[in-house]
Amino acid sequence: MGARSSGASGRGNGVGRVFGVLLTWVALGSAAAQVINCLPAPDSAAGTDFQVDGDLAGTLPSLRPQIARTSDGTLHVLWEDFRDGVWAIYHREVDGFSGGLSVPAVRVSALTSGSLLNASALQLTTDGTRLYAVWHEFGTGTEDIVFCEWSRGAGWGAPTRLNASIATHHAAEPRLCADDSGHVYAAWAQSDGVVDQVYFAVSADSGQTWTTPATPASTLNVDRTSHSGSPRIACDDGGEVHFAYLDHRNDVGAVNWPVREVFYRRSSDFGVSFDTFGGGADELLLTPGDAVVDARFAIDGAGFVMLAWVDALFGGNITCIKSVHSTNGGTSFGSEVTVGAACATSLAFDLDLALADSGDVIAVYGRTDGIGSPTRVHASVFDAVTELWQAEATLSVDGAVLGERFSLPTLTRTRVAASGSNVFVTWVQSCTGYDPTLEAYCGDRTYVDVNVNWSTDGGATWIGPSGVTTKSTPGDSRAGFPRLVVEGDDAAVVWDDRRAFTPPGRGAPDVYFNGISLP
Repeated sequence: MGARSSGASGRGNGVGRVFGVLLTWVALGSAAAQVINCLPAPDSAAGTDFQVDGDLAGTLPSLRPQIARTSDGTLHVLWEDFRDGVWAIYHREVDGFSGGLSVPAVRVSALTSGSLLNASALQLTTDGTRLYAVWHEFGTGTEDIVFCEWSRGAGWGAPTRLNASIATHHAAEPRLCADDSGHVYAAWAQSDGVVDQVYFAVSADSGQTWTTPATPASTLNVDRTSHSGSPRIACDDGGEVHFAYLDHRNDVGAVNWPVREVFYRRSSDFGVSFDTFGGGADELLLTPGDAVVDARFAIDGAGFVMLAWVDALFGGNITCIKSVHSTNGGTSFGSEVTVGAACATSLAFDLDLALADSGDVIAVYGRTDGIGSPTRVHASVFDAVTELWQAEATLSVDGAVLGERFSLPTLTRTRVAASGSNVFVTWVQSCTGYDPTLEAYCGDRTYVDVNVNWSTDGGATWIGPSGVTTKSTPGDSRAGFPRLVVEGDDAAVVWDDRRAFTPPGRGAPDVYFNGISLP
């Protein structure tokens, strides 16, 4: 399976595993929110969507799904579910890209009678045979990082706490990566009582046992006097493990938007020890002086390492996409470059990366180009031969307009995955600026659907946006958090959707699935 990442799909992987950071803005202006050619009809390449979570639609919330494919062709959907009176992790198998539910949903997180523990921040990865899940579990006075492993025949093992329990100190932001030889890597942020640190743990036996969680003296971040968090991991089958995290140590005290830089560490021996860089440094600063909102990895397992991020300027009023890359396995990186539009008046967000079999990197992101500008989804391709980003393409039709009364830039929740020369991109498309997380609501007929676009030539050309939601009444949904998996000419998208009850979209969210097969 080659290379994998907690921030993008690796070569031949076909599973996008990316975890976004929420941005909010103050919307200006006084006019009503506009509708501009919002919702394309479902394409004939897509099937009919169906509910996956299995409870009565619209009654109890099921949300933020993740999806992975095992080598037997089964698709696995995991999500956060409230049916037991606490937030728990549930799993259901889907019989391939064409759908079919032959196995009922099962609970993954442990259920203790009377327990007040809740599970959130679910992350999922696979080595092709096994599933690995990690989540943030919290209750009365505890916050832990919990891991669980699944295999065919054995099912889910017992959940395992990865972090060393430190009373009421917060643990959050878990990330995972796995290779084909049984190595699983986890990282998370956890407070030591003063500042947040980035911890990590390694398993060499497919998650059966783990290294002792890092102590405050051996955290991933070298400087332990400032806040560190938002870890990212990329790994390959040869023992290379790449870590990145955000750190505030060089914050100059900006009032509106603090300096948060990306620091990088690398292991060449399956996470047993860490490499040093020029001058004996334990880590590299990749984004000096930047205010990084979120970062993503793409690696090929043969020396190429790409890091891209959302960069905030002028107190967060302008954000754009930047990147650096290495061709020597992360020993050194080139200068940072801008991806897509220049950092002028835009708000860019929801970045995701995928690596095509050609070695090209596809970056996708949402952006609005200033007051009065609609939200659009864009893609740019990094050419592996020229080592240059190509001119961006617009993948979506126009969404909500920034600056209209009550509106926000629609968070597109953009995701991308690649297999061979096929690239699939999915996002949520809103007509009036409604966002599922912010619960911003404008009018009784605010439509938020899931769209998809694809390329069969590695991102050189795109087919055109198509709808994935196929509900009976157009527009009656509040869709969010799409994820996708790709294999060859097939793709599957999962998302959560409030489409039950009257008026439409006011019920609890459920998890939905649709498959796409290229003609």
